[in-house]
Amino acid sequence: MIPKTEEQRARIAKAVEGNLLFTGLDEQQLADVYLAMEEKKFAAGGTVMTQGEDGDYFYVVDSGTVKVIVSGTEVATLGAGDSFGELALMYFAPRAATIAVDTDAVMWAMDRVTFRSMLLDSTARKRATYESFLATVPLLSPLEAYERSKIADILKPQTITSGAAIVTEGDAGDCFFIIESGTADATKTDLPDYKLEYGVGDFFGELSLLKNSPRGATVTATSDCKVVTVNHKQFSRMIGKLDEALKATEDAYKAQEEAAA
Repeated sequence: MIPKTEEQRARIAKAVEGNLLFTGLDEQQLADVYLAMEEKKFAAGGTVMTQGEDGDYFYVVDSGTVKVIVSGTEVATLGAGDSFGELALMYFAPRAATIAVDTDAVMWAMDRVTFRSMLLDSTARKRATYESFLATVPLLSPLEAYERSKIADILKPQTITSGAAIVTEGDAGDCFFIIESGTADATKTDLPDYKLEYGVGDFFGELSLLKNSPRGATVTATSDCKVVTVNHKQFSRMIGKLDEALKATEDAYKAQEEAAA
């Protein structure tokens, strides 16, 4: 264990806030995690880890940015609060990506033994639950398996009872939704004949994030259903590879509006 100042503890707490790898831990477990983490600094232009190497640490970004490179192709940029490196530690596998330092960065690192003893069970359960489901979602088919694994880690599940509104027209949008089970309908107040039906694997809520605009429709559960949400920050990182699918969806929305007008 590595003693920490109050300032360091506060920085770690802020870095892991909202990171679902840590949400299943109680206060004492979190305190132990803080003590186990080691501060590491990286200069811009450097490399944190290289694809194909053995894994020794799991990292949470405190400040700065890094680029995720898979087989020579940049697939994501990570910043404060993001984490990486867990795949090699979970599965005793080589690193799945190279992490290149984009700007000077400070990170909190946890060694393999500590990660496996403190975080492995909760991480593995969550990933196993959602990886196979995400592979069936057509929107996410352009993503690499590595990227879907990272999405599995940050998904937030919600249970919605039949008849309840999942999103309400005019509200601000902070996440988008994928239906895990059940059904829902989208309606618009100014178009009484407008209705879109959603089922397992369908998604909604992306337009308000893309356009930074209020929700364009109310989506109501038509049966008890489960949804998972992706926050605005993570959604923004996915957009580049999903342009074609999102454009097709937006065109479908417009066609439905024209038919209902």
